[in-house]
Amino acid sequence: MTKLSLVFFIPLVLILIFRIATFSPVPIAEGCEIKGSWNLNRIENFSGLTDGLKSLETNTLQKTFINILIPFILVNSQIMVNLNCLDGNDSIIYNNLRIWTGKKQNSINAFYSETIDLFGDSVDITQEIYEDGGELVREVNVLSANTGKIKFFYREID
Repeated sequence: MTKLSLVFFIPLVLILIFRIATFSPVPIAEGCEIKGSWNLNRIENFSGLTDGLKSLETNTLQKTFINILIPFILVNSQIMVNLNCLDGNDSIIYNNLRIWTGKKQNSINAFYSETIDLFGDSVDITQEIYEDGGELVREVNVLSANTGKIKFFYREID
């Protein structure tokens, strides 16, 4: 095996291992079908999620590592799916690595308010999901911090 073939095969194997390690099938309930699905394309202002968290104030190295690594992993693995169910319980779900979370809602243009556990801190956030220029956008706003909105941009899977 030549050096050039190693340069080709090592990244290919690493990508395949990453895809297999983060794969999780879409949990489709009986009587539901996929209405649309989107791949996460890019994230803007991800550091807005970690700024102001007490668990990360003293550990800047860990905070920097999270702000670089987590967006890279999510962009290469996150999918958002719009499920259309016969009983009227339509939902929008997305995965964080292998864990699927989501909201029951009848349309994509929706607004949610909730409390989540984020890196060991309990944080109040609002989320808004809407279509913009052919992309699906999920805007997250951390209410306790003045860091701006974090935007997740999704492209539709054909």
